[in-house]
Amino acid sequence: MQIFFRHCAIGLAAFAIAFSVQAWAAVQSAETGPPIQLVQPQGPGAPPAVITLQDALDRAKKVDTQFQLAAADAQIAREDRIQAKSSLLPSIGHTTTYMGTQGNGLLPSGRYVTNDGVHVYRSWATLHQELTPNTVLLTGYRRAQVSEVLAMAKVEIAQRGLGLTVTRNYYALVTAQRKYGTAQQSVQQAMRFFDISQQGERLGQVAHSDVVKAELQYQQQKQNYDEATLVMENSRLGLAVLIFPMLNENFTVVDDLNSAQTLPPFPDIQT
Repeated sequence: MQIFFRHCAIGLAAFAIAFSVQAWAAVQSAETGPPIQLVQPQGPGAPPAVITLQDALDRAKKVDTQFQLAAADAQIAREDRIQAKSSLLPSIGHTTTYMGTQGNGLLPSGRYVTNDGVHVYRSWATLHQELTPNTVLLTGYRRAQVSEVLAMAKVEIAQRGLGLTVTRNYYALVTAQRKYGTAQQSVQQAMRFFDISQQGERLGQVAHSDVVKAELQYQQQKQNYDEATLVMENSRLGLAVLIFPMLNENFTVVDDLNSAQTLPPFPDIQT
């Protein structure tokens, strides 16, 4: 009997192990799923967005969390001021009641004893005003006004700091694009001069030392071109982080360094 139970226990253990292995394999196959396949998108990609300085500033205001937090605090402070002003006004109430009874026929007037008549209509208008030191001195309202002014000042500070950062990154990208264009022209000219020097050496018209010098110049311009490309990509990345909620480098900026900037009116500058 003991041998029979021992064989049964061994069989149950083997069945449990096999079931666990199959369940683990099923879980692994469900988690991994089908293999990932790369699919090439059909049709041309979206054209790059053209961003001006004002567009960059507007986009940055929608993305920057500090500016959005300051703007939300300013709106809350404005609502607090409105509520504080409303609390100074008196409250007006109106109440209307109707009491309907049935005459008992005992009194000559036919009226019920406890009422003025069988059908009674009563209407009250109430005007309530609390007179406290805070109400007289406008303490709560003035505190709310100061809080609103401080919140608006924080919005202005956040807006100026954000504008400075965006403007600096914007024109850093503009200047980097100009340097990239200049470096691209220089490397093309150096490569052409190097090719002409090699052709002249093969024809016996140019010395080998001139060819080596042209090659060194080409390598130097190629290095400058690579550095300009890196600076432009870094500047593009720095601006993209500020103006896009998700990283997007498919955009171009408008080079307006040569255009005359419109100055604000003199009263605004004086203020």
